[in-house]
Amino acid sequence: MRERIFAYYDANPGLGMWVTEERATGAPIGFHLLMNIQGETDIQVGYVLDKPFWGMGYATEMCRALLHYGFTQVRLPRIVAITDLPNVASQKVLLKCGLRRNGERTFSHPAYRGAPLAWFERGAADWLAEHRPEP
Repeated sequence: MRERIFAYYDANPGLGMWVTEERATGAPIGFHLLMNIQGETDIQVGYVLDKPFWGMGYATEMCRALLHYGFTQVRLPRIVAITDLPNVASQKVLLKCGLRRNGERTFSHPAYRGAPLAWFERGAADWLAEHRPEP
């Protein structure tokens, strides 16, 4: 945790991993991230939610907010995302949020087990042209 999260904040201002809380209760229900794919230079958007909160729109809300933040505040030129091939629900969220599927990728970092992953990406100009600014 010290290396992957805390040291990462210091080395990469504006990027990192955050706890996701339920608005009504303030209870932690997962986390969301905007950070490098491990061992790579690409910046990914990602999220993990506790199962009781699946299908309630939290992942979509988090992903859209992170894309907006990444493109407008951090000024990233491109953001990517990866997900396991069988995770069709997460792939639908990424498409709904404006990312585009661009095949599959494998990564050498042990965290990814060498398995092919669904690959999504989008450039800032294209994404921002299609999405209104957040209020």
